Amino acid sequence: MIELVARFAGIEAVVLVACGLFLIFLDVNAPSDPSSLRRRLTEIWRSIAGRPAGEIPGFAISGAMRAVDRFVVYWFEQSERNAVTAGTFTLIVFIAIPIAAAINWFRGGAATLLLILLGCLAGTVLLAIVSELRSSPAFARVLSALVFAGIFLVVPIYVFISLTDRSLIMPIGHGALASVLLTPLLYVVCHSVILLGTGTRAAPVASLHATPLRRVVTLFLAALPFAYLATFGALLVWHLLEPELPVPSTWRTLLVTAGCGALAAAGSGYLMTPWSRAAVSPSWVMGRLGLSVLMACVLAAATTLLGEWSFGQPFVLSALPLVAPTLLMSIVVLALCSKAILGVARALPGGETVSERPYRVAGVLVLLVAAAAGWASVSL
Repeated sequence: MIELVARFAGIEAVVLVACGLFLIFLDVNAPSDPSSLRRRLTEIWRSIAGRPAGEIPGFAISGAMRAVDRFVVYWFEQSERNAVTAGTFTLIVFIAIPIAAAINWFRGGAATLLLILLGCLAGTVLLAIVSELRSSPAFARVLSALVFAGIFLVVPIYVFISLTDRSLIMPIGHGALASVLLTPLLYVVCHSVILLGTGTRAAPVASLHATPLRRVVTLFLAALPFAYLATFGALLVWHLLEPELPVPSTWRTLLVTAGCGALAAAGSGYLMTPWSRAAVSPSWVMGRLGLSVLMACVLAAATTLLGEWSFGQPFVLSALPLVAPTLLMSIVVLALCSKAILGVARALPGGETVSERPYRVAGVLVLLVAAAAGWASVSL
């Protein structure tokens, strides 16, 4: 196992060196009309260079949480204004699933999904007739709720469970590939749950700026598809580390690992959210990071105790809850390294314009990470 980890670290170091050099060479001939990404990076480096070192952790965490909020709002809360989300839902629920259900029935499979789809279609037609006649508003509301539940929840959940059942009994390599195709379906399910909570105003979801419970639930649903995909990836890594051991690819393992991973991400997002516009102190950041790591360790222990693996086997699955706090700590460390690099560069002749070369600073950071990976590879 240690030998395999050392090999992976060596490969990562080589790849990161290539990426770092590429980023540095991007700034050799900077364009006169910079792109929006270059301008954004330049603003970030200027902000880091102009701030005291004590404000850097709070600045980094606040920026990371704003980025998370923008991601969640765009992909989970603005469905009516997001063409990608609407297109994904239409392609999966209204095109791919009906075609697959019809083919499965023609080949002699069960007609359950096809009957559910026909029921949703009949309900939609009946709802249009009732709404046009305006004869029974109460019946129309009940029928509308049933049609919504059928199209947005029952159909994608049924297909997701059926296909996940099959992927769990596949060889782990095939199952990991299948999980890549099933993750958008789980995204549709999570998005539908958020829409349901937004529409009823009863479920604890919807607004990132509402109650803490709403924020945690929203972040949990947003992180669940990534945790699902990461679980299959961890199972594949497990197989590579210990090929002679059976891989515990079961529903219990999937639910425990993905659930704890998503819960750790949601809890970390909640703990690290600055609830006021005041500057965040370093002690606040360090204290919240400590709470986040403690919570992730508890969830990591829960994945081991509730899962089907023993303490003598690799802790790949148990490490998933630690991913979110590790990323947050990495952001803080990289921001502090950036401050040090910009400070040293400014002390050199012509260093006042170093922040105008955003890719060069990013490339140096990548090379530092590559050096750490290379050192780990040699040490192991």
